[in-house]
Amino acid sequence: MDDKRYDKRNKTHGVLVDNNEVLRGLGHPVHWARDERKVEFRKRLVPGYSELDIFGIKGCPGQPGYLDYLRASANNPAGSNTNLVSPEVSLGIKAMVVAEVKPEIEKYEAMLAELERSPSAVEKYVDDLKRWRKLFRDGIVADPDSEPIDELVELAWKGNHERRQNIALIEEEIKKYAGLVV
Repeated sequence: MDDKRYDKRNKTHGVLVDNNEVLRGLGHPVHWARDERKVEFRKRLVPGYSELDIFGIKGCPGQPGYLDYLRASANNPAGSNTNLVSPEVSLGIKAMVVAEVKPEIEKYEAMLAELERSPSAVEKYVDDLKRWRKLFRDGIVADPDSEPIDELVELAWKGNHERRQNIALIEEEIKKYAGLVV
């Protein structure tokens, strides 16, 4: 038997393509961050609405909001650091994204402050938080003692710990916002 057949280090899966072909297929990385922001916005939008509510803007433990996404994308925008473009172009992409995202962050911070003064918006947010708390409580609890592999035992403990942490943080958020409902 030829050992090289089974050496995956020497295998290439698929067909190698050059950067130009990738750019033709995916579009130029300068557009990726803007396209990604549109998708992220729509993911947090309540069906039938054209603007985000408190939950969409702020999120909750275990479910980041649009503001979290915007801040993270300003630090590491899609399309930068891909090796498909030069380091100079990558820096240009980051500068462009920061310039586009900064006013958007300010807009959603102001919108969040305004929504937090609305009793009906706060009440809806508290209901959303309660729904997420129920999802975490009713979710699958891993049993570390039944896992046969040490790494899975560690993951089970970690997952259960994160679940309990998220429930506690959501309960704190519910208490904080429930006091705002008049």
